[in-house]
Amino acid sequence: MNRLLRTLSILVLTLVAAPAFAAGSLTVSDAWIRPPAVAGRPAALYFTVTNSGKTADELQSIATPAAKTAQLHQTLHENGVMSMKKVETVEIPADSVTNFAPMGLHVMLFTPDASLVPGAKIPVTLTFKTTGPLSIEAEVKAGKPAADSHKH
Repeated sequence: MNRLLRTLSILVLTLVAAPAFAAGSLTVSDAWIRPPAVAGRPAALYFTVTNSGKTADELQSIATPAAKTAQLHQTLHENGVMSMKKVETVEIPADSVTNFAPMGLHVMLFTPDASLVPGAKIPVTLTFKTTGPLSIEAEVKAGKPAADSHKH
């Protein structure tokens, strides 16, 4: 009985800790925001998109009331130099997982507001070409690695 309760507790904590949001064949999970280290700097949004469908989709835009502007970005490593560039869209291939993570694809949140405090759950809308808008929540987490925090 204790083993069953422990297993159920772990399952419930896992589901609560890592909510997933779905529309059509897309599922968005593990969404979190790294707040700015210094006031006035941008924050960063990370998440995972799983496409279980047979056709590709395309992430076209992101919006949140917690920032004036949200932009898709990609970290590049060329000739030993790391840089970032804004990207207009991101293809989400069929039957794939696309990670938005530090040192790779990510979303920059420019002019963030005061709501980005650790523990806050921030509404975000991802708009896909085929699937359309998908509303998610991203938790603000302080103390995450800031590997991609160089200047924009």
